Amino acid sequence: MKQPATVARDLGLETNWLNAGPTGLLLHGLPEGFVERLVNRVYGAALRVSFAARVDQIFFKLYAAADRKEARDFSDLERLAPNG
Repeated sequence: MKQPATVARDLGLETNWLNAGPTGLLLHGLPEGFVERLVNRVYGAALRVSFAARVDQIFFKLYAAADRKEARDFSDLERLAPNG
């Protein structure tokens, strides 16, 4: 597996393209039912990606908004439309 710095170099990305900071949240565990709610997409013959379901994205973004209080977290949360 390539290291993030190698991927950044190979693809011309910023060196901080991967935010591994939130991995510490795994110590608290994922929301109940997270794995069952994953949304899977297949791209071609060799790539399958599992995305967090919308409700889980809302959980994570709400946590970030409460923890960091950055404007982008609140605007991201609004775009996720938790009431919709």
